[in-house]
Amino acid sequence: MGALVGSATTLWGLTVARSKARQLAPAQVAGAMGARVRDRFDDLREAVFEGRLAMRERETELRTELDRERRAASDRPVLTQYSSPN
Repeated sequence: MGALVGSATTLWGLTVARSKARQLAPAQVAGAMGARVRDRFDDLREAVFEGRLAMRERETELRTELDRERRAASDRPVLTQYSSPN
């Protein structure tokens, strides 16, 4: 019984060791790092896109406010000053 458990444990250990060795092979490590870099690049691209969108929305708000102020200023009566003939 002990020999059977010992051989099964050894076989399991070898299988796990081979699996870890495949995971840590240079090609696998490079592939995993490449995937992480791509993910970070996608996150950065999305953040830039959202930032630009927010910037455009804020610019539209500011331009609307400025136009409103200009219209209000142009609706005010213009005060003219006349000089007296004295």
